[in-house]
Amino acid sequence: MDKRRLYHYRIIEVVKNELKIMSKIMHPFIVNLSYAWHDRQYAYLCTDYLSGGDLRYHLERSSKPFNEK
Repeated sequence: MDKRRLYHYRIIEVVKNELKIMSKIMHPFIVNLSYAWHDRQYAYLCTDYLSGGDLRYHLERSSKPFNEK
């Protein structure tokens, strides 16, 4: 994640909360966090590999809402 964008959109606390939650949870149906680190420009979250992409990716690409089925 580009730190400039995080500051621009004022979501630093959101990312910190996500990191805190993800570091405490290990579940087969939730993306698990293995490592997190940052440098001057970027923050990195190393998570499980999602070969088909994550849910957000599919929601953004879909032209219609997903149904519950």
